[in-house]
Amino acid sequence: MQENGKDVVDKDINDIFDDILLSEEKVIEESYKEGFQIGIAKGNPEGYHLGYHRGAELGAEIGYYVGVTESYLQYLKNSNISEKLFKSLETLKVLLDNFPRHNAEDVDIIEQATNFHMVDYFSKEAYTKYIPENIQYEIKEIGEEEITNYIFTDDYRKLPNLLKFVEKSREFTLKNCPDVCLNINDFQGRLIEWGCEEFLRLKLEIFMTSKKSHEVDILSFISAAVRNIAGTSHIIDIGDGKGYLSSMLALHYKIPVLGVDASVFVHEGIDFNELVTNIFLKKPNGLSLVGLHTCGNLAASSIRIFNSNEHIKTICNVGCCYHLMTECYEEDPNKKENILLGHGFPMSSYLKRKEFVIGRAARMIAAQSVDRIMDKKNLPNKTIFYRALFEVLLERRCENVPSNQRYV
Repeated sequence: MQENGKDVVDKDINDIFDDILLSEEKVIEESYKEGFQIGIAKGNPEGYHLGYHRGAELGAEIGYYVGVTESYLQYLKNSNISEKLFKSLETLKVLLDNFPRHNAEDVDIIEQATNFHMVDYFSKEAYTKYIPENIQYEIKEIGEEEITNYIFTDDYRKLPNLLKFVEKSREFTLKNCPDVCLNINDFQGRLIEWGCEEFLRLKLEIFMTSKKSHEVDILSFISAAVRNIAGTSHIIDIGDGKGYLSSMLALHYKIPVLGVDASVFVHEGIDFNELVTNIFLKKPNGLSLVGLHTCGNLAASSIRIFNSNEHIKTICNVGCCYHLMTECYEEDPNKKENILLGHGFPMSSYLKRKEFVIGRAARMIAAQSVDRIMDKKNLPNKTIFYRALFEVLLERRCENVPSNQRYV
């Protein structure tokens, strides 16, 4: 028997491998290993039925056949069987051992599952492709309307598989990752530890929506606190808009603020120190940069300004409209280069070396507020359904129009 793996693979051991190998190109490593261990331990179909994710199915199936093959080889080792059968079993064992246990580094196993729009449920059969079979079964058995009510009332007693998915997903939300994102109370305590004096906060209930009032209340307090710790004299409000944030900082916290809204001012080459000096007729002693709802690439530009300008000591930035952010390595024929501002993503050297792409659909999903949807209990507007039908017609009748030229 050849020990070289390639020579072994080239051998014909009938059609048995068609049922075992190459049923999928992508293998989910963690679930694969789990299924593999169950399959090899028991050597029976129980491992195969471990889960509905294809990675687990493959892991269990291959683990099962490894267990069966090893059992037969051990049992038949001293038996009077044909050499051809014994070698075929050994070849099968080698093939199973050589089957990849992890994904290739250049294979993105989640890109397709994260970068699809709601209309893709109709035009690209996203529901059957990406929704696990066990969850599809629960939806079919209980019904769409009942499922929706259960989700909005956070009642998953009849939906164990969907509950498992929801609980796993919740683990990765920012509010459940305290090492990455502090809640406002913990952050306020941290500011005091860093030497910030206590401020009397003010929440205006007039002139702006309740949502905007909430945001201005928190960010104005944080901006004033960070500026107090750093000891800077002036604040620059990037993307000032209607001036809600800058007005609160100036009128309530008594901080000199320069609001900058025109994009021509928001790039690394602008001398903000000189600009503040000309406006306030006094040279600043360090600058703080703030921005509430810095749209698209403006958030990235703000970070670049902070990084390149030695006079700017602090930054408090809340971005928005991620779907409007441009990506350097995204294939987009409609993308307009902006030499002055540059791309919004990626910014780190590591991601640039990887030529990493988030994708427009994934950025749009990131801009959705799950909390607001759950609070309002509102389903997507019917216009999305009409747009989906239109997309199906375009797919079938207008093949000459690429999908990336008809943004949803």
